[in-house]
Amino acid sequence: MSISRARPSLVATTLFTALTLALGSGNLHAQSAPRARAEAAAMIGCNDYVSCGFPNAANSGVPSGIQLTPINGGSDGLTITQDGTVIDAADVTGWINVYANNVTIKNSRITTTGYWGIMLAEGYSGLKVLNSTVVGVPGQGADNGGEDYGIAIYGGPGVEIAYNDISQFAHDFAGSNGYVHDNYMHDLQAFIYGTGTDYAHLEDVYDGGNDTRPLLLQHNTFLDQVTGDRGETAAVYATDDDGPLTNVTVDDNWLAGGAFALYAGNRNGNATNIHVTDNKFSTAYFPNSGFHGPIGQYNPDGQGNVISGNVIADGLNAGQPVTP
Repeated sequence: MSISRARPSLVATTLFTALTLALGSGNLHAQSAPRARAEAAAMIGCNDYVSCGFPNAANSGVPSGIQLTPINGGSDGLTITQDGTVIDAADVTGWINVYANNVTIKNSRITTTGYWGIMLAEGYSGLKVLNSTVVGVPGQGADNGGEDYGIAIYGGPGVEIAYNDISQFAHDFAGSNGYVHDNYMHDLQAFIYGTGTDYAHLEDVYDGGNDTRPLLLQHNTFLDQVTGDRGETAAVYATDDDGPLTNVTVDDNWLAGGAFALYAGNRNGNATNIHVTDNKFSTAYFPNSGFHGPIGQYNPDGQGNVISGNVIADGLNAGQPVTP
């Protein structure tokens, strides 16, 4: 992996009925919007990522009751070179560099001011990060005051990133292979990139392609709250910037924010076997989920590409199907 930088629907009919009823009452502002929102929420059975059962602050990160042991990573971070190392219930100040196979980091908190929180080096595999909190410190990071990557995957396969709370990075997860599920990724950090004058591009997930190993993003909460003038890009950004993009599945996630909430490949015509299924696109930050819309740069005619079951999650159009 290279890391760089139409036809009226049922829900529309339902909402029109709700608005008509409100107008008939003679009090549009007091009754139409709440009633329409209630009708819309009923289309998907819930109205936010918490009530819909997606990862949130209460069910991700370090489990309650875990007593953490402080570990100071020092000026060079904590480097792991022993295969099979397990870090459990640690409170790490600094970052973790993994130059080993089958390392597990669980039930731990990593607070970093480096370029990343956890990094798996090229040539190594089997990293698992489970039930942990990974957080950057705004204004104190190595990249002009920011931290670039919560978890950066240069190696693989066998990577699992699950049940974590990751925040305050330009990219909460950067990688092009692995099983990334049940994570809460949020509160991206805006900062000027490197020695330039532009803000870093911000995504909860960054996959630049150039890797045939599968990446599965499943049942995560992906929030990009940042506005366009400060680097907002996507909740999930997966494109063929660095090489062909293939074998990517984005399934059953909650996404909100960005220019598009989801970039799903094909900037350069090299995106195949991209599956986008059963996702919920929230309007928490923009009326169209992302500033420009929910999904961008998806090629429905690409070999093996599938898109189905995606809906607007909330707002007046909740339950409306989402297509590129």
